[in-house]
Amino acid sequence: NGAWPFEEINRRYATHQQWLEKSVPALLRHPTATAVAEWLHQERVAWRRVFSLDPLLPRSLWPPDYRGEQVLAARRRAFAQIGAEVFSG
Repeated sequence: NGAWPFEEINRRYATHQQWLEKSVPALLRHPTATAVAEWLHQERVAWRRVFSLDPLLPRSLWPPDYRGEQVLAARRRAFAQIGAEVFSG
């Protein structure tokens, strides 16, 4: 816990998850090619910021409140939702 800034790591993960929860529904209301491209760019920049601090430790070394796995799952769901909407028609 003392070797890495897990409070900041978790804060960044939480911020990213909140952004996903707001931005995906907004995008899906009007999923134009331009909007999807912009969302993908924003998500990539934001994810790099989140992921840059994570030391990617084995599960046995994760602190009890580590949010990385949960937010990665939310990110995958977001991409699946967007993909399903964009490529469904």
